[in-house]
Amino acid sequence: MEAGIERKDLFVTSKLWCSDLSPERVRPALLNTLQELQLDYLDLYLIHWPFRLKDGASRPPKAGEVLEFDMEGVWREMEKLVAQNLVRDIGISNFTLKKLNKLTGFAQTMPSVCQVIIINISYII
Repeated sequence: MEAGIERKDLFVTSKLWCSDLSPERVRPALLNTLQELQLDYLDLYLIHWPFRLKDGASRPPKAGEVLEFDMEGVWREMEKLVAQNLVRDIGISNFTLKKLNKLTGFAQTMPSVCQVIIINISYII
């Protein structure tokens, strides 16, 4: 690398965005990320949110912009990325316990990370 840091000394994580949560879009989305980052592989690839959005959906999404999410199909594609050495580990972000249980019911590769953000909005000004 130009910065003098070897790739093996970095841990790079990225996330699969909600509009790419369909099986046929998982690999192209990752390849795009790898190209943008100029990398051959990621150390960790997460499903960002456990729901699929239409392309160009607003934030927060409006009615009709949330689509059916093929969780098993998407996870199978994530597992293939590991088998193809494009990703070292896969995981999830913002999954409820119910959705995590659903995923672990069919996953051949268990998520290595379950990232959750908790925002405390009750702070003193």
